[in-house]
Amino acid sequence: MRSAFTRARARTGETQTTGSFKGRRLDAAGGIERAVLAEAPRAIRLEGNHYFPPGSLNREYFTTTSAWSLCPWKGLARYYTIVVGGEGNPNAAWYYPHPSSLARRIKGHVAFWNRVRIEGEPEPLKPR
Repeated sequence: MRSAFTRARARTGETQTTGSFKGRRLDAAGGIERAVLAEAPRAIRLEGNHYFPPGSLNREYFTTTSAWSLCPWKGLARYYTIVVGGEGNPNAAWYYPHPSSLARRIKGHVAFWNRVRIEGEPEPLKPR
């Protein structure tokens, strides 16, 4: 697991994302209105998803849902609905409150899908 971007941005809705990135940033666009969902210097990339630290979220846009799913190796995932400008994007964000020991680095970190797009500048690879 490693961070894929030095900064990232994502938006909900049909609006395309733009911008340059140095810390991680998530933006949401519900119709015309846009909002920053989260911003952090790093996120963890795992299985093609970018997991943002829980402290990076602007919680005003997140509503906990009763939805859940089970990953055989990460554990039980819980979901958030993202609401921006009165428009909801159901279960568009998820996190693992108590992941397995194999996935402990993403505990509480939030990933996004379903009309949420993440962009960023790739983090340089470190020589091994």
